[in-house]
Amino acid sequence: MRILFLALDVDLTAPRGDAVHVLELVRNLTTLGHEVRLMAGGRPPDSEPFRFSPAPRSTWRQLLLAFRLARGWADVVYERRTSPKVAWTISSLTGIPFVVEINGVLREEVHASATRNFTGSVRVRLRRRMLRQAAAVVAVSEGVRRSIITDLGVGDDRVWTVPNGANTEVFRPMDKLESRRSLGIRPTDRVICYVGSLAPWQGVRHLLAASARLKHKGVEQMVLILGTGPEESHLKAYAEKLGISTSVQFVGAPSNSRVPVYVNAADVCTAPFETTRRASPIKIFEYLACGKPVVASDVDEVGSFLRQTGSGVVVEPANPEVLSEAIEWLFRHPAESDLMGLRGRAAVQRTRSWATTAAGVAGVLGKAVSRKREQAVAG
Repeated sequence: MRILFLALDVDLTAPRGDAVHVLELVRNLTTLGHEVRLMAGGRPPDSEPFRFSPAPRSTWRQLLLAFRLARGWADVVYERRTSPKVAWTISSLTGIPFVVEINGVLREEVHASATRNFTGSVRVRLRRRMLRQAAAVVAVSEGVRRSIITDLGVGDDRVWTVPNGANTEVFRPMDKLESRRSLGIRPTDRVICYVGSLAPWQGVRHLLAASARLKHKGVEQMVLILGTGPEESHLKAYAEKLGISTSVQFVGAPSNSRVPVYVNAADVCTAPFETTRRASPIKIFEYLACGKPVVASDVDEVGSFLRQTGSGVVVEPANPEVLSEAIEWLFRHPAESDLMGLRGRAAVQRTRSWATTAAGVAGVLGKAVSRKREQAVAG
């Protein structure tokens, strides 16, 4: 297939999960034999196996460029955005089918926009119209899929779940002591690691509260927090208030190739999501690909995946007490922790690699293209 991939809101130079997702998906679609043209913000690394066009800032210029790229070439347009106005417009003008990828929770966004004012209500109605006209919608989790069907009225026969993945060659088990040595961490320290954006729904505040509880019980630990975001200053202030600022390192956003070193230096990795979070968190699969046990909130498919694979401990969201107890249990049971890590690595290699994700997306795109061709023949 010839795929025009639109990731217009994604900055490929930023060390963020959305950039990782787009680059890994496009690389693996290309490996599967598909021809991909990518439009996105920033620039990809050199020597990528796909054609790239920087996305202009204005929607009008994005539309003009995407139209030129798609017309007479693309079999399908794939847009990663909850409001796929560019793909929808191109499809309306050219007849090329479009498929939408949605990566996060929708319900709160939809309801907030619909009730805020008249403009918000109009935007929600337009979004619903566009998604209902898509040839298919790719949701990264069952929770996101249910929101698309329930809140936006898209038929359940056109919404497909394709989870995110991990690069199991970049994220792989490394020697813990060597990783710590390179980061200046003592061999005897107990280390907790969090990777991700510092946004409210990530629940990092609960991790800090859990760390304070552990310290109060005499369990000394170091918390590595990798990422940036709107909550960063508040979280630093909260750590200071809790009296744990000396044992919490806000690392910032290291390069994707450097993140595995921090993960491998840890004893436990965490994903303390808030209750409302709906997504397929890349960080969890990357933790597991490094062979690390995970403590995560029981949201969406996160809890069921960890339970089914025996690769971590699932806890009630927004509950620092149970979060601290789970972390402490893993500290005190290293053999069981190591076994969880081994199971997690095997599970990710088997079902959550980016190659598996790309194959799933390609399958959805292929169905959309075939359906369009059948309709053309019938018409």
